[in-house]
Amino acid sequence: MSEEKNGKILLESGTNEIEIMEFTIGGNLYGINVAKVREIMMSAPVKPMPMTHPAVEGIFKPRDTVITVGIDREDLYQRALKLQVAAAEGRRQLSD
Repeated sequence: MSEEKNGKILLESGTNEIEIMEFTIGGNLYGINVAKVREIMMSAPVKPMPMTHPAVEGIFKPRDTVITVGIDREDLYQRALKLQVAAAEGRRQLSD
């Protein structure tokens, strides 16, 4: 299994062991295999983009790489509900 050397845990090959990095987004706990992590960076401000799909919040550009930022499904659903309510209230005001 794992052996400890100089205070560090070394994983032996062939043992089916992995190291998991845990992180939280929006109160939800996630984990990813450390071997799949390329870089950990602080979140950058998201630049809104006009004329995009409602699920696209915008973009950010770390190190000259454009990354599209999406809105999670629940947030998109809540925004759609608010738009429907606002539209319904607008129709009521027009008919009054």
